[in-house]
Amino acid sequence: GTYFVTYNTSGNANWSSVSNSSIFLIVNKGAPDLQIYVNNTTANATATYPNILELRGNSSTTVTPPTFSLFINDTVTNVVNSSNSSNNPATINERLGNGTYRIVYNTSGNTNWSSGSNSSIFLLVNKGTPNVQAFIDDTSVNKTISYPTTVTIRGNSTTTTTPPTFNLSVVNASNVS
Repeated sequence: GTYFVTYNTSGNANWSSVSNSSIFLIVNKGAPDLQIYVNNTTANATATYPNILELRGNSSTTVTPPTFSLFINDTVTNVVNSSNSSNNPATINERLGNGTYRIVYNTSGNTNWSSGSNSSIFLLVNKGTPNVQAFIDDTSVNKTISYPTTVTIRGNSTTTTTPPTFNLSVVNASNVS
């Protein structure tokens, strides 16, 4: 805003009244500093599913701060760890599936601060490798038997986070190339 500045006196018994020439003070909006972190780094990152990632936006803008927003692929996130209503800092812990994500922390500004956005950070989440194990009679080693002995064959995985479909099959080895 623009402010009119004057300094004057109405005088007293020994001094006459006087006013200096008026001057103007123009205060422009400040530019907020914005930073985004993926697991405490400010660079593009790579992760593997199903790891939980910490995504955090932060600004040192603390005097009458504007409201900040944390975005993943242009979608505002539900910030779960913010110390105040301005969402600064804004932290979420998120498990993201296989894909590439654009992470942004921004503000539309307010009376004292201009709008701003950090440079994007890109996050590549690679596919995870599920844990799989085949068992013959509860052991995971090769086994030799004589006909007509029976065995129990089963598969197991400790993969619990959105597991894929697992298939167990028994194929005559002479038919496998």
